[in-house]
Amino acid sequence: MINSDKDFSFTYDGFEGLRAKHFNIDGSLAEHVTVWVEAHDDKRFWMAFLKSDEKYKFSMKAPDEIIASDGKTATGCGRLFSLEKQGDITLAKHNIFCLDSDDSFIKALIPGYSSQKVARDHLFVTNIYAIENAMLDLSHLNETFVSTTGLPLERLTTTPSDFIEVLSNCIYEVYKDAYFFEAITKDSEKSAKFRKSLFEEIKKLSTLAHGVKIENSKELALLKKALKKTHTEIENEINKLNKHNEKIQFTTDLNTLGITPQNFFLFVNGHKLFDLVCEVFQIYSEILRDKEVERIKKAHKKSKSVVSGLINSWPVFSETLKFGFLAKKPQVPFLSDTLNRLDTKYSRA
Repeated sequence: MINSDKDFSFTYDGFEGLRAKHFNIDGSLAEHVTVWVEAHDDKRFWMAFLKSDEKYKFSMKAPDEIIASDGKTATGCGRLFSLEKQGDITLAKHNIFCLDSDDSFIKALIPGYSSQKVARDHLFVTNIYAIENAMLDLSHLNETFVSTTGLPLERLTTTPSDFIEVLSNCIYEVYKDAYFFEAITKDSEKSAKFRKSLFEEIKKLSTLAHGVKIENSKELALLKKALKKTHTEIENEINKLNKHNEKIQFTTDLNTLGITPQNFFLFVNGHKLFDLVCEVFQIYSEILRDKEVERIKKAHKKSKSVVSGLINSWPVFSETLKFGFLAKKPQVPFLSDTLNRLDTKYSRA
């Protein structure tokens, strides 16, 4: 999309944030910090952690809110980096980027890999793949399912945390090698094919039936078989490049950082993983809702209004998961390092 105002642009250099403290309507001398995020949905996340106080006032902006010199309008991290490169945004203390890391945090361990999304001055990244990964915090997942359904966790054959833990352990080895292969081949076409294949295989778990223990499910057996085949193909490609020692070092570095099979779910595509988990447990939730509807119909002679009230008030699992996380703000490893860095920079530690 092209701006109709393409002959006019406004540059954000951060200095206006310092000047603005003299015009605060509350009489304070709090400095203004513009926080650039990838899109509107990200504003809620970063706002939950960057609270204005007597020293700083934080305001969130997405890249489509700027009148740019190239006349274009778009969102996403790539757009922010373009705006920085062409001088529309200059990063500074009062003008910062807060972005998803995607896979850059892990790949940065591999010599020769470079990414715009590696943390630097005035650029803050999640370290985990995306903000959605944080929302899959295991305790938060379970508590959200209990609060949305009213079902005690011990009566659930496969809990949300069971689902994540089993999946995380299952994908660790193959995903780790896939990331390594992508980095050393600089995101080659073949590595992209492997990445696409991996998540197609993970989606096999979307049909996991309610009442089935995931460890004993046919879906998990099929997934393990598919992942083994893909892993063998990736290993063969790595062996052709004679990078065995480098791969061992990469694994060692991951372990040193504390990235393990148990928490590896934090480092795969969070958007897709979040959607998968929510798809499975929304179905579970609706099954439980429908059972409660049947109970009400049997218990009440005039059940229509009671049933209608139940259905209308039954929460959507994904939305409850998102907003519950923003209210609770559980500590998430690796993300917490970035939040601590922000607190230190803005004297909030």
